[in-house]
Amino acid sequence: MSLKHVDVGNALRRVADRLIEDAMKEGKFDNLEGAGKPLDLEPMPADEGARMMWWAVRLLKQTGNSDFAVKLSKTPDVLK
Repeated sequence: MSLKHVDVGNALRRVADRLIEDAMKEGKFDNLEGAGKPLDLEPMPADEGARMMWWAVRLLKQTGNSDFAVKLSKTPDVLK
């Protein structure tokens, strides 16, 4: 059997969805911190390089490194 026509990305998404559904049925997501509170979602950039910088700045802010996050977000695109 040849696997060259298998959509691996779609298969992995289906496996992930199944694992999440199973965990939900088992109650593994019950009583999580922040349950019922709105999510703080920011629009993610489409460009991959900008998206990596966006994640880095976001993680720095979440870990209390706001000063460094601000400096990093202001660096010229040449350095990114």
